[in-house]
Amino acid sequence: YGTETIRDKFKTVNNTAKYLKKILKPKGRIIIEFYPKDEKELELFISSFNNNSFDGFMIKNNPAQKAGQTYLLLKKR
Repeated sequence: YGTETIRDKFKTVNNTAKYLKKILKPKGRIIIEFYPKDEKELELFISSFNNNSFDGFMIKNNPAQKAGQTYLLLKKR
């Protein structure tokens, strides 16, 4: 997503979560595929969506890996 600092990343992800909350119908669902660089970036995504009224869970192809292909399955509260 092209941002450099953790603050910029948080702002981008948070704004994305707010926008998705706005356009999804009540109890709407979405699947997001992304490639976090590390656990910190993964937590940033999860907390941003939780703070913006989404519930859900995460799926990794290889749970032992710290980074790589990850899916968030989310449902708007």
